[in-house]
Amino acid sequence: RSLVPLNGRGELGRLAHAFNHMMDAMADARHTLEAQVEARSHELWDFSLVDPDNRRAVDYAARHAALTEIRAMHDDAGAAACAQRLLETLHDGRIKLYLTWKMLTLRRACEALFRDGDYLPLKVQGGRAEQVCAFVRHQGNDTLLVAVPRLFGRLMGEQALAVGEPVWGDTWIELPDERMHAQWTHTLTDATIVVQAPGGGQGIALAQLFGTFPYAVLHAHDKTDG
Repeated sequence: RSLVPLNGRGELGRLAHAFNHMMDAMADARHTLEAQVEARSHELWDFSLVDPDNRRAVDYAARHAALTEIRAMHDDAGAAACAQRLLETLHDGRIKLYLTWKMLTLRRACEALFRDGDYLPLKVQGGRAEQVCAFVRHQGNDTLLVAVPRLFGRLMGEQALAVGEPVWGDTWIELPDERMHAQWTHTLTDATIVVQAPGGGQGIALAQLFGTFPYAVLHAHDKTDG
């Protein structure tokens, strides 16, 4: 992953700026998926090439300081405000460390779900259906829903982040009856996500799901409806 210098002006400068935002979004989406399939990667942005270029000493002090700052921000301001502030400073890499910390915390709390839970791909409906990847992991009534955007170049346009109704329009994730929890907790922002009935079906609108944060890992452990 490499960035284009932002010292250009005019159309070239705008193109470089859009490209950099797209690369940040793609890197975060990849990391969210990696966390769910238990892959390993760097905790912060890394601009090295492939092996053996990335075999170097790890700056544990810098990572510890960054994580301490993130946890303090999270405790003081709450998950939503913390996530928003980190999104505003994408280039410092702390948003990736935040995702790692939140996912490892969730995996520790839901060990059996991560270890033994089944995978179920989800159908997506609407105008942006081809531009999101969504699935659940489930064990009994304990369910985790993961959704990340894809094909960022066509998705974002002039927007800095793939969030809100202007990006996602009428697109929604269809939930099967056996996974029909009434409410979900967005583990990255602590927001409550409510199941709706868009398009005549039961599911979650992406304008709500990606309202302020462009990736989603939802947890539900209540009894399913019906």
